[in-house]
Amino acid sequence: MFCQKCGHSMAESASACAHCNTPFSTPAFAVTGSGTTAGGAAFASVAGTVKEAWGGAVRTLLGIAADPVGRLGPAYEAIGPAQAKRTGLSYAVLSIACFLSGGYMLLPFRDGLFDFLGIKGTLQALLFACVPFFVAALGSFAGRKLGGGRGGLDADCFVAGSALVPVSLAMLLCGMLGYESPKLMLAIAVLAGCTCTLMLFAGYTRVSKISERLATLLIPLVVMLALWLAKELASSILSGGFGGGGFGPGRGANGPPSLWGY
Repeated sequence: MFCQKCGHSMAESASACAHCNTPFSTPAFAVTGSGTTAGGAAFASVAGTVKEAWGGAVRTLLGIAADPVGRLGPAYEAIGPAQAKRTGLSYAVLSIACFLSGGYMLLPFRDGLFDFLGIKGTLQALLFACVPFFVAALGSFAGRKLGGGRGGLDADCFVAGSALVPVSLAMLLCGMLGYESPKLMLAIAVLAGCTCTLMLFAGYTRVSKISERLATLLIPLVVMLALWLAKELASSILSGGFGGGGFGPGRGANGPPSLWGY
């Protein structure tokens, strides 16, 4: 059977969950018998894993918030590889959601956007939001392979996800502020970008154990590659390459004619 709170598997005779100490007197989820299906048990297990991953990610974020650069390495050591991977992937999901939400709020128009983009354009927008995480993780992976670093995908995911938290939250905040506060948006973007760069350097050198010399070469390449890919994807989407028509003058229902006259 499975615990109702965290979803971990338990012995039939157990009176409390060995993982979270939640007491129970009757089987919470049994794979067979008593009217509960294996599907319910699987769902409870997945839900418990997701809840545990997000709980760990929040605790780690609160732990490094005061000193995100200095505490990144100790945080990785404290939570271990398995939790580090889950935490990094949780931050990746957060960053994707923030990039999409912030970008959507910064668009000069929204009505009919999804009809214009179509399925391919929507998938392209999702890929745009995923680019920063994958490129940052690729940089960690390449550095480990080239420079004999330590760790595996857990280190790559943790470093990339953690470093993107500042810029993804900044993207969301800029979307909420809108274009009425350009100077404030610029200050937020610069602060978040610098913090992200410093966290990448700390992660590459202290978590993935890449040499400082190699990390110094890798990080500019990672930043430029991420910006270039994001620019290409954004240009492709905004030019109407997937929904047809484009945003330029005279496009009629496919986009507002007065917004993109260049």
